[in-house]
Amino acid sequence: MSLDLNIEGSKLTEDLVLEMRKYIDHLPDLAKKAFEYLSEDYQNENQTDGVQLFMEHHLEELDEDELEDLFGTLDIDIDLFLSRLVLK
Repeated sequence: MSLDLNIEGSKLTEDLVLEMRKYIDHLPDLAKKAFEYLSEDYQNENQTDGVQLFMEHHLEELDEDELEDLFGTLDIDIDLFLSRLVLK
């Protein structure tokens, strides 16, 4: 695992570390919520942008061999697509 921190100011204080820990301790929950939101957004049929457009665009950019390599199939649904996303 790698962790990239950008700290404004010149000192890393104990208070700052304790504040960061609150977020770090909740990263799994935040990631789960992020993927739940993406899945819910995809289901919104009234949208003209968002997750549907993002997914369609990226799938159109790849040829069939690349899709097979990445997903193991050409039948790619939202769950499979999201399972290959990496939060950074």
